[in-house]
Amino acid sequence: MGINSFNVGRDGAQVTVFDSSVGQVTINGITSFESKPGMVKLKSVDINGRIKHRPVPDGHSGTFEIDRQDASFDAYFADAEASYYAQLPPTAVIITQTINELDGSVSQFQFLDVALYPEDSGTYKGQDKVTQRFTFDAGTRIKIS
Repeated sequence: MGINSFNVGRDGAQVTVFDSSVGQVTINGITSFESKPGMVKLKSVDINGRIKHRPVPDGHSGTFEIDRQDASFDAYFADAEASYYAQLPPTAVIITQTINELDGSVSQFQFLDVALYPEDSGTYKGQDKVTQRFTFDAGTRIKIS
């Protein structure tokens, strides 16, 4: 019965990234988090013409945007690149999103089997802010609370 009838961005603003080699990853200045479920859309047509559809989960993907405040983004991805060239095995990455629900409860979801990709290290130009972006693919998303 409250005034608020929908979530706003800051309700789901707590997002943490965990990397098995470094623990909790600190990337400062996150301004945006977006996630999208992947879905394979199967279609079958019986010999009698009946059309059937079946959705099959196909992972998740998403994007983080950052207003650069320090070297945290650059350092994390530079270390990941150095580990690759040092022939170290890939690390396990988990993303946890915490959402404050309108009824006062808290929901948490984890993205598992995550791969992170640096997409944009930023453009340095005059008095403009430097925006950086990285994306992810995840095998699955589960509810943990």
